[in-house]
Amino acid sequence: MKKNLWNKKKKEKYKISEKESFSDLFYRDKEYLQDEGIFFHIFFENLDKRISDFHFESNDNNVKIKIRYSGKLIDYKTIKKAEYLRFINIVLIHCKKDIIRNNYNVDGSFNLNGFNYRVSMMDSFFGVSTVIRRLRNIEDINIEFNNNLLKKVFENTQKKSKTILFSGPTGSGKSTTMLYIVNKLKSEYKIHTIENPIEYIIPEIVQIPIKTDDESEMILKYILRQDPEIIVAGEIRDKNFAKLIFNASTTGHTVYASIHSDSVFSALNRLINLVENKKNIVDSIDIIINQKLKPKNCTNCQGTGCKKCYYTGRDGVEPNFEYMILNKKIKEDIINGISIIELENKYKNILVGGAL
Repeated sequence: MKKNLWNKKKKEKYKISEKESFSDLFYRDKEYLQDEGIFFHIFFENLDKRISDFHFESNDNNVKIKIRYSGKLIDYKTIKKAEYLRFINIVLIHCKKDIIRNNYNVDGSFNLNGFNYRVSMMDSFFGVSTVIRRLRNIEDINIEFNNNLLKKVFENTQKKSKTILFSGPTGSGKSTTMLYIVNKLKSEYKIHTIENPIEYIIPEIVQIPIKTDDESEMILKYILRQDPEIIVAGEIRDKNFAKLIFNASTTGHTVYASIHSDSVFSALNRLINLVENKKNIVDSIDIIINQKLKPKNCTNCQGTGCKKCYYTGRDGVEPNFEYMILNKKIKEDIINGISIIELENKYKNILVGGAL
């Protein structure tokens, strides 16, 4: 590690030994971090659980910080570029990345002060663009499911040879929901997950980190030799991965998978367009769950906006679910090639709201 990352004055102030690394100091001396301004503020001072993301947008002369509070992106602070570059290096060290050779196109994660953080960095015209997502401990999360929906998920898990499909827009919490459920099941089943990156550390579950989504196919093949009962496979992006997932679920495994879509029917439409043989869908999927996040009104101002809620009128978000059981008739229509518009018109009345 470069020794010039701190100067002589700081060495004397914090009693840094010749053998002590830069990252050692971050973990032992909170006072040092106070000198690092925005890092200390984000990771030690402002631990508001309603803030899910920090966005750092580089401009010509400075860096603008925005926060996603209760699902809404709002302006937060502006800092100088020099402070931002120091901040980036500290974050990279926590992500165990090489700050000397790094080209700032990075995905990583780390744990600090009771939170897990997921980091995405990439080069842009004016400098590095960074998004840091704040994630709570999985044990601290409580998702209020409709009891019938949770019952259906457990029933489909017990069936084996099934894929349980979770759908929703980007950032709607699909991965969190899948991991929340398998965390409840970990004492009963052998569970493997494929994650890029790992967001929640869950004891008793085999969590496999991957660096690129291209690794998912190879890792899934290896997992099948590990005698798993539940596989959390992540997002279905292309035909090859969809085929592997359906093969896994028809050979005695329960697969939890996700897909980006705005509704149950758009998820079904994406699947139909991805797979060559529609029989794969009807053989392996009995339930599709769609999830969206709904903002809750601030209890202090009743939604009008105040200092406590950053003048958004919001006080967190809650998941809103709908789901559809693919019964025999729906599956017959899928095999017969009925259009997604006809399917929706014919079966939208059987959608079940899973929110309380």
